[in-house]
Amino acid sequence: MRSLLHFIYSIVMRRNLFVLLLPAALLAAEGCFAPPTLNVPSSPRTEVRIGSISFTITGASLNRDFAPRVLDPGPDGGGTLGGLVNIRVHNAGQDDHRFNAAAVVYDERDGNHPVTAVPRIAGQPLVWDGTIAPGGTVDLEVAIGNGPYVEIGARVSVVLMFVRHDGDTGTLRTPPIEVGALRS
Repeated sequence: MRSLLHFIYSIVMRRNLFVLLLPAALLAAEGCFAPPTLNVPSSPRTEVRIGSISFTITGASLNRDFAPRVLDPGPDGGGTLGGLVNIRVHNAGQDDHRFNAAAVVYDERDGNHPVTAVPRIAGQPLVWDGTIAPGGTVDLEVAIGNGPYVEIGARVSVVLMFVRHDGDTGTLRTPPIEVGALRS
């Protein structure tokens, strides 16, 4: 099983395919569910419940890097879109639950753009293992990366989908966020 998961991961990362395929492929390889599709809510949705679990967006920022050495610069010399979405996860139920996350950046003009989404525990370098205990609350920072080359000052939304181990999903959408520039 480990070699199959490694193979799927290497293909997705090497080809930089739509990031939704990674968590879906990993869970499908474990026989958990059929891959879901990510539908963009028509307006911002900052809170969603999946059973007894609530997900609430508590903040977000997006930027492009214009440092002197950008690895794959766009036409304007800047790097791809990246940033953080802060989310509070609370389990009001009696059972442990496990989640995976996927994301896209939504631009009113251009539609969906694939991005990588790595949830980690706020203030720590640890990647979140996706588990939330009964009565537990976790503050997450979802690191967004490898996004599109949108213009500085553009306003885009991040759409996040959380997939529970049984296949139930919940989708959040940030209000439009103005893209900033990082310069050194």
